[in-house]
Amino acid sequence: MNVEPSAPSRSLAPGAERIFGAGEMPDRIRACDWSLTPLGPIASWPNALVIAVNAVLANQHPIFLFWGQDLIQLYNDAAVPNIGPDLHPAALGQPARAFWADVWPIVGPPAEAALRGQSGWNQDQLVPILRHGRVEDAWFTYSHSPVRDEQGTICGVLVTALETTPRVLAERALRYERERLLAVFQQAPAFFALLKGPQHVFDMVNPQFTRLTEGRNVLGRSIREAFPEAVEQGFVDLLDRVYQTGSPFVGRDVRFTLRDEAHAPDERRVDFVYQPLREPDGSVSGILVFGVDLTGRREAETMLREQRERFDFATDAAQIGYWFCDLPFDKLIWDARVKEHFWLPPDAEVSIQTFYDILHPEDRERVHLAIEDSIRNRTRYEVEYRTVSPEGEQKLIHAIGRTAYDAEGRPLRFDGVTQDITALRQAQDARSRAEEALMRSEKLALVGRLAATISHEINNPLEAITNLLYLVQESAVTETVRDYTRTAQQELARVSHIVTHTLRFNRQTNTATVERLSDILDSAVAIYEARLRHSEIQLTRDYADAARLLCFGAELRQVFANLIANSFDATKRGGRLILRTREQTNWKTGEPGLRVTVADTGTGMDAATLRHLYEPFFTTKGDNGTGLGLWVSREILTKHHASIRVKSRKAPAPKGTVFSVWLPLGPGSRQCVEGELPSGD
Repeated sequence: MNVEPSAPSRSLAPGAERIFGAGEMPDRIRACDWSLTPLGPIASWPNALVIAVNAVLANQHPIFLFWGQDLIQLYNDAAVPNIGPDLHPAALGQPARAFWADVWPIVGPPAEAALRGQSGWNQDQLVPILRHGRVEDAWFTYSHSPVRDEQGTICGVLVTALETTPRVLAERALRYERERLLAVFQQAPAFFALLKGPQHVFDMVNPQFTRLTEGRNVLGRSIREAFPEAVEQGFVDLLDRVYQTGSPFVGRDVRFTLRDEAHAPDERRVDFVYQPLREPDGSVSGILVFGVDLTGRREAETMLREQRERFDFATDAAQIGYWFCDLPFDKLIWDARVKEHFWLPPDAEVSIQTFYDILHPEDRERVHLAIEDSIRNRTRYEVEYRTVSPEGEQKLIHAIGRTAYDAEGRPLRFDGVTQDITALRQAQDARSRAEEALMRSEKLALVGRLAATISHEINNPLEAITNLLYLVQESAVTETVRDYTRTAQQELARVSHIVTHTLRFNRQTNTATVERLSDILDSAVAIYEARLRHSEIQLTRDYADAARLLCFGAELRQVFANLIANSFDATKRGGRLILRTREQTNWKTGEPGLRVTVADTGTGMDAATLRHLYEPFFTTKGDNGTGLGLWVSREILTKHHASIRVKSRKAPAPKGTVFSVWLPLGPGSRQCVEGELPSGD
């Protein structure tokens, strides 16, 4: 039965003299009409209940008393803030199960256990309660213990409850601030380390510090243990001085040489600060090391300039021009090469109308629709069109572009490149005519192979250069830019290699090098990663190849790039591309080797296609394919004494294709495990 306790007054219920003490809750208990509750009048309360109530009221700790099987609730003055003004004083005399129904699944089980004689303890327990007109999260540390009468019978439950909400929230805030600070340090471009105690033991470092120190394992070790060379170079003396005096030290363009048995001496140049860390009493407990690695700055600037020069040389050799325009098409900026593609002098002013006027009349509407579609659908603009000179001469131009958008999705710029492919298309047409004659006579002349191979091999690097142009323009001067530039350099080296060795295709004299296949795979897939993301194709790398392979890395990169390109072409939006490496022994011969798997969830191939897969000029891509990629790839793999297998399925699901390449580990490769090279290398 519910009872609404009256406000404290001088009118006392019978037996009120059994309740002792002064305060709000003693007064309310003495004034309450307990005859309306299962407990009955105070005069009839058993001695055990009276003793328990008086003990609760006299205690300065927040305490609740749940009495009887109905768990009728009583509490002291210290418990009132825990209940809050929304529930107090209505909580007095109420059955605990009903009154605390919303949180009984949390606080009830320990209370029920106490009725069975089991004591309990809960620390920092979250208990949402109604206070101040809203439900708020509150945390309590509380215990439950049984209350017994003179015969030892359990009559009730004693609950001590201390609210810990302020401490819990403060600890959470402190932990959040610490995690946020650590995240900032972990992501900072500068190196960072935290040294604890007078021995300067490494307590924390960020990735930049690990890279600076060539991956040394330093956590939990003193600086003397982790960097013995730091002692002789005076850095430990500096740390000792900062720790003893509490004065920071700032170093500018300081030289530091790393020396260990695994690496040759490596001189670094750094700006850094040793900042003492103080405890509340003012004592120094550690040192924060914070700085910037200056070593590669000048080398990077020189390399960037050289790469830019090589890049300009490559684009000039490939006859590639740049165009830029702000949207809407207010102003067009063409370089001299694009103007040449449009039969214009280098100093000519251009507009969007100039662009359309010089296009072949039959191409204008198609190009206009391609531009609108690219901007509207955020797709790559790629189109071929003809430009016409005043004298009626024509050039065939291949254009690639992309739109940049602001944060709200509004198109800002429409930029790209053009390439004159007139001669290339003429060569392709001529090759096709020659190919038909050769196929009819069932003779694949060496000249035809060379012409088709050159066409195919030049196309791939040019496409890579086109992709890298966009990446370089959009990237800052970071490690990523350097990676892209190195990739561009490798692709250009491939072009040079093809041109130089055209007449000696089957007699290349490249020197073999020791390579890790997963590194070759990464460099092969790098130029496709942006397109994969744009097509929402999930790329999965599953590498497990510790051994290194003595091989012609550029040629294997060509093989894997071809397999990856084929998988990309066959995979629909939202599909998967999986790259996997494994060390695997040939079960027939026992020869150790490495297996590379390129798998996709694309359209798959039927049995008829698989039978002709490695034949020259056989393609499933129509006009977009030469039919030489897999033929050339098998030639390269044969040179490496490797084998290639394929499994494919069109329907029913799952569909897709898996290419598996096994390469033997030759004498020069077998001992090339992590960090080792063959003797003499």
